[in-house]
Amino acid sequence: MMPARCAAVDCSEERNKDTAKRGITFHGFPKDPLRRKQWMVAVSRQTSDKKLWEPSKSSVLCSRHFKPEMFDRTGQTVRLREYAVPTEFDFQSNDESAEPCKKKKKLRASLQKESLDHDYSLPSIEILAQKLRAAEQERDEKEWQLKSLKARETGLQRSCAHIFDILLENKLISSNLREQLLPYGDMALEVFDRPVEMYSPSQRSFVTHLHLFGPKAYMHLLKKLKVPLPDPQIIRKWLRSNTEKPGFNMAIMKDLAQRKEKNPKEYTRVCLTMDTMSLKQQVDYDSTRKVLTGFINFGDGCNLHGNPEPASEVLVFMLVGVLGNWKVPVAYFFTNSLTPEAQRTLVWYVLQELVELQFEVTAVTVKSCQTNIEMCRLLGCNFILGEHLKTYFSLPGNGQKCYVVFDVSHELELKRKMLEVHGSFRSSEGFVNWNCIKNLHSLKENTFLHRGNYEPHKHENVNIQKLKLFLDVQPFNSTVADVLRILHNLKFPNFSDCLATVSFIERMVMLADILNTRSPRYRGFLGPIKSENLKCFLSFLQETKDYLLSLDTLDKSQNRRKSSCDGLLVSITSIGHLFSELLKDQEYILSHRFSLEHLKQFFNVVRGTGCNNKHPTASRFQTAFGQMLMQCGILSQCGTGNAAQGNGDFLLAIWAYTGPPLNKISVLPFSSASLMLPNQCYTSLRLRSLLENCDLYVAGLVVRKAMRYITCPECRCALVAKKFPVNFCSPYHLLELKNDGGLFVASSGTIKTIMAAECALHELIKSGYHSVSELKLQSIVLTKIGNIDVFVLGEHITETECGIDNHLSNLVRTLVSVFYLLKKDRISEILRLKDIVYPRSLKVK
Repeated sequence: MMPARCAAVDCSEERNKDTAKRGITFHGFPKDPLRRKQWMVAVSRQTSDKKLWEPSKSSVLCSRHFKPEMFDRTGQTVRLREYAVPTEFDFQSNDESAEPCKKKKKLRASLQKESLDHDYSLPSIEILAQKLRAAEQERDEKEWQLKSLKARETGLQRSCAHIFDILLENKLISSNLREQLLPYGDMALEVFDRPVEMYSPSQRSFVTHLHLFGPKAYMHLLKKLKVPLPDPQIIRKWLRSNTEKPGFNMAIMKDLAQRKEKNPKEYTRVCLTMDTMSLKQQVDYDSTRKVLTGFINFGDGCNLHGNPEPASEVLVFMLVGVLGNWKVPVAYFFTNSLTPEAQRTLVWYVLQELVELQFEVTAVTVKSCQTNIEMCRLLGCNFILGEHLKTYFSLPGNGQKCYVVFDVSHELELKRKMLEVHGSFRSSEGFVNWNCIKNLHSLKENTFLHRGNYEPHKHENVNIQKLKLFLDVQPFNSTVADVLRILHNLKFPNFSDCLATVSFIERMVMLADILNTRSPRYRGFLGPIKSENLKCFLSFLQETKDYLLSLDTLDKSQNRRKSSCDGLLVSITSIGHLFSELLKDQEYILSHRFSLEHLKQFFNVVRGTGCNNKHPTASRFQTAFGQMLMQCGILSQCGTGNAAQGNGDFLLAIWAYTGPPLNKISVLPFSSASLMLPNQCYTSLRLRSLLENCDLYVAGLVVRKAMRYITCPECRCALVAKKFPVNFCSPYHLLELKNDGGLFVASSGTIKTIMAAECALHELIKSGYHSVSELKLQSIVLTKIGNIDVFVLGEHITETECGIDNHLSNLVRTLVSVFYLLKKDRISEILRLKDIVYPRSLKVK
């Protein structure tokens, strides 16, 4: 414990409440030897043996022995400045000891006080001067205290915590958002007046968090209160990414822009889809990059909470070609239940990136949850059915219309649940009863055989087991409607009044077919929308829209249609407008392009084969996204994050089709040209050519073994390539992905020689030869190559001629010999199988 008394001579100040009220503070002796010596000399205190007194670790001096300018009172605690030295002392000279001096001083003070109390004469000049000095010292201390309090109050007013209170009073932020921002409360507003390149991670996190979750508050601070916050477009740049990390992936967007320049018809018109996938809240350590993965992340490493919090879901944006047969995710973010304001800001930024790259975004497809509905309202839509229904908003920059489409399969599931909860709907054709569908579960296999009016030619296709399967998966099915109609005609007691239910199911089935057309080769409601059948489709959509508006529940207290949003009505309205506008310059439309099934397929790939992992971790999702970028050729295997340089002609490895344009093909449905991630079925024509060319990848092993027999330096250099080609179409691409510095990359001459040997080997086996020798294979390859300088040896060929041989022929012979030795077991197996088919002895010499 520090002593309670000042160490100066003749000073009786003690640490207590009285000295604290008077503003007297106590300060320890400095640790610096030079300054400590200065304080000791200034105190001038001696020990009993007449030596200079040395203070202990707990010795202190009170503030009365320092001049006012020696103090720093700007903060909450009064501190001495670095150069402070005590100078205010009242020493007694020629006294033998300190105790008698104190007693004499107290006695003299009491006598003076008694004389002053009863003496009406003027006091002495010395007493007045002493009182004046004490008053001036007290005045200086009070001034410093007042200045410190004013500085503290001004600092609080210029801190983020004070700003939060102002925003909460003006109802620009919620109390929940204020609690989330409190960890940044002690941050001074002056720190934002520096260049954005000098912002700390916590500053970026605070700015991004406030802008995403409170955009109105952010603009209020920026424009009205003139707080030096960065422009929102700078925050948009922070949310970008060129690697597999979260954010707007600019590498994919720029590659799409290059494709659009080459083929604008297929890549200009797009649909933006958005959905979330649940994640397992788990944080993993990436030993390669030495970072933790799994926290909330919105790009550029922004953790949007003061304390790190694991992400519970991932928000993914995917682009789908309206005309071209392609789809690819362009952005994702690790989140925890975003607010409508945050989702609106992210969607707006994605649209800004796409508009700047001159893409034509025709629609945005989402689920009709409350957050998405509120997000669409913030974008400019109006889904209140009692008012004018507005299902579009204007794109940033160009002002073109972008329609909102709610996923049809999700809407049909909501209709089924609503019918199951309410029990029945009142329609213009009667009552739609859920019990009619529910009673189908009680049917048995021989139900129709017991009826007297059973007609085999009408009822022979009724499969009760298949019917019950449809009831469990999707009751709005044509099979369910047909069975209900048959049961009504057969006058079953529980199905006598089910025609309204049959009409409702049939209308839902036809609506699902129209809003989910997949292939241009189908007909009817499953076929594409063209100019010839547009009027018919629009007429049906309008009738269905009126039919849905006429539906009513029996319980009036639960009928909130006039103040709520019906996702099917919104989708019908948007799709109807899209049909009319897109067919002005398109041959046909496939409405499947405006669904969320593309994102569901991508989520299934991330979860794994068979969807055995319903809640993958954030690390697993990021790894799957990185594998997709590597398969595209956009990200190198080493994971450096540098976009591949080249002409941008990459294969989009997620469900991309590189064949003829869709408007010129009539046999390939949209979903059959899918190129999945690992452990999936590959159907890409371009990748198939690479996989079938397996001899190209055997060439490296052939070169490695051939190096043992070749001693000429120039010939050894001619066997290998100097560098990798950067084009994905190149046969070397898979080697480039696999190579980590230890593979031999064969030269073009080596590849040609091995391919010639492979062709010669197939010709020998297929032409009926019953023996394949090494010399025969060498002879055929030398004949095919002839005098062509496949290894680019130049004058080295003529310099090494020896009769009819030279180093070129020696290289060919050596490569063919090594290739033959590698294939020898395979050749024996093929000849053995031929020997089984044809009873004749076949041997390899």
